[in-house]
Order: sequence, then C-alpha cells, then structure tokens
Amino acid sequence: MQASLVLYVVAYEECIAFYRELLGLPVMFDTEALTCFAWGEASLMIEREDDPALIASRPASRGCIRFLVDDVASQAQRLRSHGIEVDYS
Repeated sequence: MQASLVLYVVAYEECIAFYRELLGLPVMFDTEALTCFAWGEASLMIEREDDPALIASRPASRGCIRFLVDDVASQAQRLRSHGIEVDYS
C-alpha cells in the first residue's frame, strides 16, 4: 500500500512552485487542477481549490508536513533566502 497526502489549496501555482522549485520534489503527473509529487515512498497531491462552496464546506484545520533533511539550519536559511517564513531556531 502506498500513502498519499492531498492538499487543497487556493494559491495553486505558488504552492506548486514551492514544492517543485524550492523543495525539489519530482512531479509524477499533473493536470490544470492537480499536481502529484513523488515524496519518498508516498505521494503529495496538490489540488486547486477555487470553488467557494467547497472551501466553506471543509473544516478549518492545521497540519504539518515534515521533511527529514541532513542539515536543518542550512535548509531553513535556503528557504528564508526565498522569502519563506521558517520557524526554526
């Protein structure tokens, strides 16, 4: 069994650029409204969410995606250099 995480996002293009360009995840496939990245043994699907009714129907929740890296400080600095807010000290 393969695991997959799906993120429904409003800022679709920005989100795709973040995972593809900044984090370097390879794209498995994409359409106009969905991009699927290879993420280790799992996949990360980013789905465009621009229907106000669907946005309103989903419960507000918080989450965290964890990426294991060899050097957290250097990766945090790399993200900061691209204007990404990083909560790491």
